[in-house]
Amino acid sequence: MPFAKSKMRGEDGVFESTLVMIPLLALFLLTLEIVIAVNFRNVDLTLTQSDASTRAISSVVTGDDEVLKFKSRQSLESIRVLITHRQRTLPRLVPKFLLPGQEGDHSVDVSGIAVIEENQ
Repeated sequence: MPFAKSKMRGEDGVFESTLVMIPLLALFLLTLEIVIAVNFRNVDLTLTQSDASTRAISSVVTGDDEVLKFKSRQSLESIRVLITHRQRTLPRLVPKFLLPGQEGDHSVDVSGIAVIEENQ
Protein backbone atom coordinates (compact mmCIF):
# COMPACT_ATOMS: atom_id res chain seq x y z
CA MET A 1 0.00 0.00 0.00
CA PRO A 2 2.78 2.53 0.68
CA PHE A 3 3.95 2.04 -2.89
CA ALA A 4 0.53 3.02 -4.31
CA LYS A 5 0.31 6.12 -2.09
CA SER A 6 3.73 7.32 -3.17
CA LYS A 7 2.81 6.92 -6.82
CA MET A 8 -0.45 8.86 -6.40
CA ARG A 9 1.28 11.74 -4.63
CA GLY A 10 4.16 11.91 -7.10
CA GLU A 11 4.27 14.86 -9.47
CA ASP A 12 6.12 13.16 -12.28
CA GLY A 13 4.97 14.44 -15.65
CA VAL A 14 3.42 17.71 -14.46
CA PHE A 15 5.94 19.81 -16.36
CA GLU A 16 5.49 17.73 -19.51
CA SER A 17 1.72 18.02 -19.22
CA THR A 18 2.05 21.79 -19.03
CA LEU A 19 4.23 21.83 -22.12
CA VAL A 20 1.50 19.99 -24.00
CA MET A 21 -1.45 21.96 -22.60
CA ILE A 22 -0.17 25.47 -23.46
CA PRO A 23 0.08 24.88 -27.25
CA LEU A 24 -3.24 23.01 -27.20
CA LEU A 25 -4.91 25.92 -25.43
CA ALA A 26 -3.42 28.38 -27.94
CA LEU A 27 -4.61 26.21 -30.84
CA PHE A 28 -8.09 25.96 -29.33
CA LEU A 29 -8.31 29.74 -28.89
CA LEU A 30 -7.09 30.37 -32.45
CA THR A 31 -9.66 27.94 -33.83
CA LEU A 32 -12.40 29.52 -31.74
CA GLU A 33 -11.38 32.98 -32.96
CA ILE A 34 -11.66 31.82 -36.58
CA VAL A 35 -15.10 30.28 -35.96
CA ILE A 36 -16.30 33.50 -34.30
CA ALA A 37 -14.95 35.60 -37.19
CA VAL A 38 -16.75 33.48 -39.78
CA ASN A 39 -20.03 33.57 -37.84
CA PHE A 40 -19.81 37.35 -37.29
CA ARG A 41 -19.15 37.81 -41.00
CA ASN A 42 -22.16 35.68 -41.97
CA VAL A 43 -24.48 37.47 -39.53
CA ASP A 44 -23.25 40.90 -40.64
CA LEU A 45 -23.60 39.96 -44.30
CA THR A 46 -27.19 38.87 -43.76
CA LEU A 47 -28.07 42.02 -41.81
CA THR A 48 -26.36 44.32 -44.30
CA GLN A 49 -28.05 42.71 -47.29
CA SER A 50 -31.43 42.90 -45.55
CA ASP A 51 -30.83 46.54 -44.68
CA ALA A 52 -29.82 47.32 -48.28
CA SER A 53 -32.93 45.61 -49.68
CA THR A 54 -35.23 47.41 -47.23
CA ARG A 55 -33.73 50.82 -47.98
CA ALA A 56 -33.73 50.19 -51.74
CA ILE A 57 -37.44 49.36 -51.72
CA SER A 58 -38.30 52.46 -49.67
CA SER A 59 -35.73 54.65 -51.54
CA VAL A 60 -34.09 55.78 -48.30
CA VAL A 61 -30.39 56.58 -48.69
CA THR A 62 -28.16 57.52 -45.75
CA GLY A 63 -24.86 59.38 -45.85
CA ASP A 64 -22.78 56.20 -45.61
CA ASP A 65 -24.42 54.55 -48.61
CA GLU A 66 -23.23 54.61 -52.20
CA VAL A 67 -25.58 54.95 -55.17
CA LEU A 68 -24.39 53.87 -58.60
CA LYS A 69 -26.30 54.69 -61.80
CA PHE A 70 -26.20 52.45 -64.85
CA LYS A 71 -27.76 53.09 -68.23
CA SER A 72 -30.10 50.27 -69.20
CA ARG A 73 -29.77 48.85 -72.73
CA GLN A 74 -33.37 47.66 -72.92
CA SER A 75 -35.11 50.88 -71.97
CA LEU A 76 -34.40 54.57 -71.69
CA GLU A 77 -34.43 54.42 -67.90
CA SER A 78 -31.34 54.18 -65.79
CA ILE A 79 -30.85 51.58 -63.06
CA ARG A 80 -29.74 52.77 -59.63
CA VAL A 81 -27.89 50.40 -57.32
CA LEU A 82 -27.58 50.97 -53.57
CA ILE A 83 -24.44 49.73 -51.79
CA THR A 84 -24.36 49.67 -47.99
CA HIS A 85 -21.40 48.89 -45.73
CA ARG A 86 -21.07 47.51 -42.22
CA GLN A 87 -17.94 47.05 -40.13
CA ARG A 88 -17.55 45.27 -36.79
CA THR A 89 -14.52 44.74 -34.57
CA LEU A 90 -13.89 41.12 -33.65
CA PRO A 91 -13.11 40.02 -30.09
CA ARG A 92 -9.55 38.88 -29.39
CA LEU A 93 -9.33 35.55 -27.60
CA VAL A 94 -5.63 34.91 -28.06
CA PRO A 95 -3.37 37.14 -25.96
CA LYS A 96 -1.02 39.41 -27.91
CA PHE A 97 2.10 37.85 -26.40
CA LEU A 98 1.28 34.49 -28.05
CA LEU A 99 1.05 36.09 -31.50
CA PRO A 100 3.43 39.07 -31.42
CA GLY A 101 3.21 39.84 -35.17
CA GLN A 102 -0.45 40.88 -35.02
CA GLU A 103 -1.00 44.53 -34.19
CA GLY A 104 -4.28 46.38 -34.22
CA ASP A 105 -7.81 45.12 -34.03
CA HIS A 106 -9.34 42.56 -36.33
CA SER A 107 -12.56 43.59 -38.02
CA VAL A 108 -15.15 42.33 -40.46
CA ASP A 109 -16.23 44.63 -43.29
CA VAL A 110 -19.18 43.55 -45.46
CA SER A 111 -21.26 45.19 -48.17
CA GLY A 112 -24.88 44.79 -49.21
CA ILE A 113 -26.14 45.52 -52.73
CA ALA A 114 -29.69 46.13 -53.94
CA VAL A 115 -31.44 47.74 -56.90
CA ILE A 116 -33.38 50.87 -55.94
CA GLU A 117 -37.04 50.60 -56.78
CA GLU A 118 -38.48 53.62 -58.54
CA ASN A 119 -41.79 54.83 -57.13
CA GLN A 120 -44.13 55.68 -59.98
